[in-house]
Amino acid sequence: MVNQNMFEEVAMDFKYWDDASDAFRPGEGSLLPLWKFASEKSKRRQVTSICWNPLYDDMFAVGYGSYEFLKQASGLINIYSLKNPSHPEYTFHTESGVMCVHFHPEYANLLAVGCYDGTVLVYDVRLKKDEPIYQASVRTGKHNDPVWQVVWQVDEAQKALHFVSISSDGNVNLWTLTKSELIPECLMKLRVVKAGETSEEDPTASGPAGGCCMDFCKMLGQESIYLVGTEEGAIHRCSKAYSSQYLSTYVAHHLAVYAVSWNHIHPNMFLSSSADWTIKLWDVHDSKRAVMNFDLNDSIGDVAWAPYSATVFAAVTDDGRVHVFDLAQNKLLPLCSQKVVKKAKLTKLVFNPKQPIVLVGDDKGAVTSLKLSPNLRITSKPEKGQKFDDLEIAKLDAVVEIARKSDADLAKH
Repeated sequence: MVNQNMFEEVAMDFKYWDDASDAFRPGEGSLLPLWKFASEKSKRRQVTSICWNPLYDDMFAVGYGSYEFLKQASGLINIYSLKNPSHPEYTFHTESGVMCVHFHPEYANLLAVGCYDGTVLVYDVRLKKDEPIYQASVRTGKHNDPVWQVVWQVDEAQKALHFVSISSDGNVNLWTLTKSELIPECLMKLRVVKAGETSEEDPTASGPAGGCCMDFCKMLGQESIYLVGTEEGAIHRCSKAYSSQYLSTYVAHHLAVYAVSWNHIHPNMFLSSSADWTIKLWDVHDSKRAVMNFDLNDSIGDVAWAPYSATVFAAVTDDGRVHVFDLAQNKLLPLCSQKVVKKAKLTKLVFNPKQPIVLVGDDKGAVTSLKLSPNLRITSKPEKGQKFDDLEIAKLDAVVEIARKSDADLAKH
């Protein structure tokens, strides 16, 4: 009851608050801090992953570990609800630091986890036990280096459950849940592509590349296509159907690529962010140069597209700021660049699939929820006979066309 009263005002803000000043300042927006999620155990760890539950849109999982090689300790997973910010609903402990978590999109009780020591685990969160229901071991085959991302696969044809993992050891693995254990299959061995090499050439001729991040295409019929970001700064477009070659390679960044994010609405656009302080917008069919570049003047922890608009994305930086862009309103600068934590680096960001809120994690073990003001969530209003997705795609296409035209004009001069 006390808890409910304490958070009542914030709950009202979450439901009803809209910054009225947005009406008087077009092209600008703000973020309202709502709740902060932190526990005694999470304080000495960094937030390495956040994932919303697909069934309960007020529930999310947070993975805690360390990005620092010399500061490795045990890992932690907290499952929180927006209804009760003061305590996690469930807590799980792991031997090695947790680097990534992902809820199954259909079986919302299953949580895949990747760890710093190369282990992958599956928890049934309903069991509330530290013991995972599946764990990769040295015997069955695990990664040799940290696992940076795990992604469940929904395959209608096959009845078995699968997820994919990517690691610094250069392997992209597909894990199948059998009755008794996890069976790995190598989808791709990442290799360094030298300058001038085409993506069709055999990549096994060069040395291994470390994998940092991945994202699967969100379009119907394209679910087997995925992007991989590497420690060398390259991005590879791959298919689950071809394990020996890349579909294309984007020589993207000067330093490691820490996040790749496929647009939720536009089938051909994706974002990448890197330790080189830049975010780049890419057209899948043009691997030679990015469509747009954004320099945030600090190391970028994460970048993500908004689920409600083809032109809105957000990023977090080491200086504790959240940057929200809407390319339809401003092609160069963020509508909002707001410091939301003090004396902490922001490491992760996720949009809620349904509500106008984002969660950001930091290197002091805290997660902060923020509400987006109206100017940060402007979307198309379809008239009779129009489709929302078509309008949003056209909106981003118009932005891309202008960017290409200005590039061409610059090239002439």
